[in-house]
Amino acid sequence: MMRRGYCSLAALLCVVCLLGAYGSHAQELAAVITAVEVSGNQRFDTGTVLSNFGLEVGDRVDQVAIAEGIRRLYSLRVFSDVEVEAEPEPERGGVRLIIIVLEHPTLAQLELRGNRAVSSGDIEKELIPRTGQTISPQTVLRWKRLVLKLYEEKGYLLTTVTEEVGLPDDRGGVHVTLNIDEGRKVKIRDIDIKGNEVFSDEAIERNLTNREKEWYRSGSFKREELDEDLDKIVALYRKHGYVDCKVAEHRFRYDDQREWVTITIVVDEGQQYRVGSIEWVGNEALADDVLRSALKIGTGDIYNVEKVNETLGSLYAAYTEEGYLYVGIDQEESTQGDAIDIFYRIREGRPARIQKLVIAGNSRTKEKVIRRELVALPGEIFRRSSVIRSQQKVMNLGFFENVMLDYRTANEEGDVDLIFKVEEKQTGHLGGGFAYSEIDALTWYLELSEPNLFGRARRGYLRTEWGKRRQNYEFGFTEPWLFDRPISAGFDIFHMTRYRDYYDQKRTGGAVRASAPIPRLDYTRIYGTYRLEDVEIVLGPDIDKSDLSAWFVEGKRRTSSAIFSLIRDSRDYVFNATRGSRLAYTIEVAGGPLGGQVDFHKHVLDARSYWPTFWKFVLMLRGRFGIVDGYSTASSVPSYEYFYLGGAGDYGIRGYPDPTFHPARDIAGRTMMTFTAEHKFLLTDKVYWLLFADAGNAWMNVRDIGSEDWKRGAGTGIRIEIPMLGVLGFDFGYGFDRKPKPRWEFHVQMGGAD
Repeated sequence: MMRRGYCSLAALLCVVCLLGAYGSHAQELAAVITAVEVSGNQRFDTGTVLSNFGLEVGDRVDQVAIAEGIRRLYSLRVFSDVEVEAEPEPERGGVRLIIIVLEHPTLAQLELRGNRAVSSGDIEKELIPRTGQTISPQTVLRWKRLVLKLYEEKGYLLTTVTEEVGLPDDRGGVHVTLNIDEGRKVKIRDIDIKGNEVFSDEAIERNLTNREKEWYRSGSFKREELDEDLDKIVALYRKHGYVDCKVAEHRFRYDDQREWVTITIVVDEGQQYRVGSIEWVGNEALADDVLRSALKIGTGDIYNVEKVNETLGSLYAAYTEEGYLYVGIDQEESTQGDAIDIFYRIREGRPARIQKLVIAGNSRTKEKVIRRELVALPGEIFRRSSVIRSQQKVMNLGFFENVMLDYRTANEEGDVDLIFKVEEKQTGHLGGGFAYSEIDALTWYLELSEPNLFGRARRGYLRTEWGKRRQNYEFGFTEPWLFDRPISAGFDIFHMTRYRDYYDQKRTGGAVRASAPIPRLDYTRIYGTYRLEDVEIVLGPDIDKSDLSAWFVEGKRRTSSAIFSLIRDSRDYVFNATRGSRLAYTIEVAGGPLGGQVDFHKHVLDARSYWPTFWKFVLMLRGRFGIVDGYSTASSVPSYEYFYLGGAGDYGIRGYPDPTFHPARDIAGRTMMTFTAEHKFLLTDKVYWLLFADAGNAWMNVRDIGSEDWKRGAGTGIRIEIPMLGVLGFDFGYGFDRKPKPRWEFHVQMGGAD
């Protein structure tokens, strides 16, 4: 146990008794201090003790002064005991004072026991224990109170804390243990709201974090959330025009065991206001119509604090779009009856220009790779949209965990240097593993890929797969900026073998490709690919070939095709988009003047859009339409060029099995149409959970569209962005129109973007 000393008069009485042993002359001489010494101090400096004690050699002994000196030493909170002894020195005609101190121990280690609801890290963040700090009873008491306060904020009102302080070691350090008995958490029995006429209790309470106990809800009382809950009540009213609303009072009533609490909240609603006039003055650079289009609320609308704040932000955004970074907008309001007039006083200043573009944090990626993605350029007026667009383009390279924006003043005129600070992430991938699907069974793979070769954004990959039902060998390379121009070029070489139930398919060939942006069409690129491949079909020896002859031509045939795509992609982030759209039209022509033994033309239109709905939810709608046909007859289209629907992927209908690539057994045809709706919740910027609904079908001819029922599926899934591999997805879908009866299907997909 720690020793706690208390200031007493014992030392003073000792001094007085010693002095009383002399006569009046001796007593007069003894009243002078001839020496002051310190004893017992180990860590605390002797000079500091003496300076705080206050009495010096030559001073006269004074009981009040000695008591005050002892009090000052105790106030340092480093001593558990302080005594003063006096030794007479007749030969020197005075008294020697000896200050005997006992230091508090220091902290060797703090241990927390019994805490589950509050982490040790959170407790230590509040206590701030430091090895070597002085441990006094006041220190331990303060720690206990802080721990109890933390638990009270979490709703644990029955928590107790006891301490154990070990014996000092040879360095004076002690081991301190705080034993925490958390007790039961307080539950909310009832929330009693008074004074509310506009909104019901339920309408108010559904916005709160603290809610009453129900069978489906814990009802735990979170004291630390209470102030925020009261603010939410006021915000709800102010959102509906009750600007003067306030919480007049709130109180708690606990049961005898302090395990249940009733919360009473008294609301003063006030009156409802509408928006009166909206005016401004001082705008010269922006016309009234531009400012009017930035308004989020209008005259006659119910006054909504959120919309008014959004309007102010929108006005600032309109000015920063034109480079007015230093614009000042003062919002003034005046009340006229039940209307609130809003007046904006604008001080425009001058537009800022970009002086320099500074790239920071790129330890691997060449600076040129980042700079060529920027659309905000030196010498131009600072435009918010161009800066944000530049940030998105750099982020969509896929090389960085984060791209942060900042700026600094470049000159007295207010021009700025724009700073892009990037955080590199691991991009290269060397590894192997296995995958499983119903169609291909267990497949092993080995892959070497890098989308940022030599830090120049060059992409290369080498991949091999082997298993019972597939063998693949692929190699490819892409130069994203050919001759330092925004033209990409690359090639692919492949040899793929699929072992189906009734035939084997081998595809061997390669492709060369290129793409370039289209001038004056924002977000838009055109892509071109030439592909040459040999496709060999080998029917199984035990298969009735008469049954397959209508669909498969045995032997090897060469396909020579050209593929052109026009794509407009305005998504904010290709791996996990939250807004924007992607529209793509692709046409592939094979045979004819291109040669080869296969003739067909294929068209695919793919459109998808993203909208934030509320909180962290994003809605995605997607539609796809495709058709493939021959030049003179549809029979010239080989069956492996049909559309096969089912499973996951671009032609997926989740809830249905992966296709077997037999037109008579799959959802397959020369024409297809699918629709997808996904509502996703962003768990992090790399992970999201989603609900989905798919519908689609395939037909042999365009005129047959709608002749059969749509294949419908719905379910849930999760997406995880993995460096280099793209997006890994797991879906669990229910096929409503499966035969012979509906059932669930699990899907896995990997690679690509969102």
